[in-house]
Formats: sequence, structure tokens, C-alpha cells
Amino acid sequence: MALRDASCERMNRFRKLLLQTGKLLTSGMTPEKWAASAAFGLIAALFPIIGPTTLICIVICWIARLHLPLVLLILYGLYPVQIALIVPFTMLGSYFTHWQIPADFGLHDVLKISKRFGEQAIQWGIAAIIGWAICTLPLSYLLYRLLLSYARRKMSVA
Repeated sequence: MALRDASCERMNRFRKLLLQTGKLLTSGMTPEKWAASAAFGLIAALFPIIGPTTLICIVICWIARLHLPLVLLILYGLYPVQIALIVPFTMLGSYFTHWQIPADFGLHDVLKISKRFGEQAIQWGIAAIIGWAICTLPLSYLLYRLLLSYARRKMSVA
């Protein structure tokens, strides 16, 4: 019985933590600001260059007055997705730039080349950014509209 009570108490603490986090991520925000912050966080989280995304997000959130904790939560939550999409974005970008990428190009190549910085690393990075822009920039407006619709429904209930 004591084990069950301890388990229930832990679940109640976890629920309370989730509710407080949810309040933190929506407090003082309009649905428009929440949707813009969430959409930006999702798009920025897919940026194919590892490292500068946090700094870029901080600067853009400061300039655009977006909600930084929400953006960073999404950014760090999607970190594995960011790594997984580096190769597809690089391949897509190389298709449009006509730069030669090896047919067996994979994540091992990205990790190997990140250790030595050179012309090939810059070229693959630019190709990855081009691939990212082709995929994410057209979707950003649609994503914003969908999140805005969701935020208006949820925030009007609260």
C-alpha cells in the first residue's frame, strides 16, 4: 500500500510540474505570439548546422520579441531530428546546386568532416542550408497558421 501511495504522490508531482511548465510557456502571450514562437522553434530546430542554432534563436527571439523559453524547448527537444535530417538536406541542396556529393554520403561523413574544417565542409554546409530552406521556408507560413488556429482554441478555453 505504501508503494502505491508513493507512486501516486510522484505522479501528482509530475502532473503539477507539467501544469506549471505549461503555464510558463503560455503566460502573458497572445495566441499570435505563441504560434509565431512555436513555428519559429520548429523551423529553427531543423537547421542543418549544429552549433549556432541556439545563438541564432536568442538573437532572433530578442529582435522579434518571441518567447525564448518556448523556442529553446522545441529546439532542444528536436535535436535528434536535426541530426537525422542533415544528410537529406545536404543531398537535396546538392541536387539544386549541382555540387558533387558522394553516392554513399551519410552521417559518418558529416561527423568525419566536422573534425577538419575545409572547403568541402563549407560546400556541404551550404548545400544543407539550401536544402533546409527549400523544405522549411515554404512550410513556415502553413505551420504558423495551423499553430495559430490551435492556440486560439486552447487559449480561449483557459
